[in-house]
Amino acid sequence: MEFLPVDPAAPSTEGAEGFPSTRPRRPRDVASDAAPKPHSLLHRLRNARHRQDLRPYHRVRRSRIVEVTPAAAFIRGTRVRITVTAVQPAPAQTASEFAPFHESDQKRLVTIATGRRWLAVLRLATGFIFLWAFFDKAFGLGFSTPTERAWINGGAPSQGFLNSDAVVGPLKPFFAAIASPVTDVLFMLGMLAIGLAVMLGVGLRVSAVVGSTLMLAMYLAEWPFGPNAASNNPLVDYHIIYALALIVVAVLAAGDTWGIGRRWRALPAVQHNRWLV
Repeated sequence: MEFLPVDPAAPSTEGAEGFPSTRPRRPRDVASDAAPKPHSLLHRLRNARHRQDLRPYHRVRRSRIVEVTPAAAFIRGTRVRITVTAVQPAPAQTASEFAPFHESDQKRLVTIATGRRWLAVLRLATGFIFLWAFFDKAFGLGFSTPTERAWINGGAPSQGFLNSDAVVGPLKPFFAAIASPVTDVLFMLGMLAIGLAVMLGVGLRVSAVVGSTLMLAMYLAEWPFGPNAASNNPLVDYHIIYALALIVVAVLAAGDTWGIGRRWRALPAVQHNRWLV
């Protein structure tokens, strides 16, 4: 919006400093100009007493940012010149576009650096539990699995457990029926995959689902609800704690600290398949 200069020959209605004079204006000047509203922008500009008061005014109308910038000053012989610039905001991204990067950002979920480090310690310890169980049962390290019963020596990791006296309760026939070489392979691959993924900080959601399911199955197999059970707590034993630890590190994106979780989420395949996060 721009006001054209007035006639140079017309008597000036401005003071010595270029601001509107307080003396009455001539009738023809009053008739030619529409009286501004008391609180309009033009009214405030005309009544400004110092040039530093002529600051840009901003207003929002119909989702547009409108910047109103007055002229450098009231120029003698001219009226106010106002430049109006409309800035269209950039189109907002949808949740599906930035969720793979920001939804699982650990710095946004855990704002304290010390908390992120302790979550990383919990992740490494939980992953090492699964990874150690794999090596012990695969090579017979002599802790819970003797060397002669190692998987590489013909042992049966899952069958040995499912057919043992450790499995009690009403679900004992079910677990005995599913014991086979297939369960040995699935059990060992699951322990290895969960251990590596959790320690590296990748695929934490899948690891949480698979690991929690495995821990729940072992929890029900031992059936801690009856007398003389192996667990000293019928509701919360070490299987439940391991499952909760897997869920916590997955929800809080613990793989970003001391892991490669951030690089993993940047892969195109992971961006298009959020369940791989």
